[in-house]
Amino acid sequence: RAREMLDASTHLMPPRAIPELRPLTCCAVLRWLCLGHLRGMMKFVCLLFVALALHQSDAQLQKDLLKAIQKDNAGLVNLNLKSFGKVNAKSEDGDTALLVACRIGAYRAVKSLLKFGADTSLADASGLTVMHVAAASGAARVMQALLTAGVEANDISDTDGLRPMHRAVLSGNSDAVKTLLNTDVPSDTPTADGRIPMDFTAELSDVAAVKRTPSPRGLIVDTLKKYSRVKSDKAEL
Repeated sequence: RAREMLDASTHLMPPRAIPELRPLTCCAVLRWLCLGHLRGMMKFVCLLFVALALHQSDAQLQKDLLKAIQKDNAGLVNLNLKSFGKVNAKSEDGDTALLVACRIGAYRAVKSLLKFGADTSLADASGLTVMHVAAASGAARVMQALLTAGVEANDISDTDGLRPMHRAVLSGNSDAVKTLLNTDVPSDTPTADGRIPMDFTAELSDVAAVKRTPSPRGLIVDTLKKYSRVKSDKAEL
């Protein structure tokens, strides 16, 4: 009876609107389930490809940022930071962009990274923070930028008990030593085991790179003695 009523109404409905009445067989059920499973798999694969693409995109953006830092190009650093957005992301060796910039003395890059809110408390794989890394590299201008940003000038490292001053002395860069001395870091500031900066000068070369100029050791020794005398004179006044 239902079929007769449906046949009688075919002239009122477009051909495609008429449902085809088929028995619901096991094969149809299986086809429906497989189709649903296939759709789910396709969605998963699509999401996986999107995640991989995003990961590769982030990796490339981080590489571009590091290249800009190596060139010490503030404009490129700013541009890459706007695109990448992860100023404190760490590279494969455990360095943040700021640590990399401090290590190579990229002064302009450091200023840009600090402007974008780079975390100065993060340490490298050896446990050294930015001031220690910059001092070890003898990067005086970088150290000055860090000091302006409020980074501690005389903190002691839990890794080896040294302070930035001792690393600056070992770098053989008198400007780095002067940068810390000018912030009132004592010229005899001790390590965890009681050694003072002058003790580390013995590890520096006593051979001048150019004739009639001070050797690295002599230059650092003279700098420490000069600031030590100035401190004594001020104490007497």
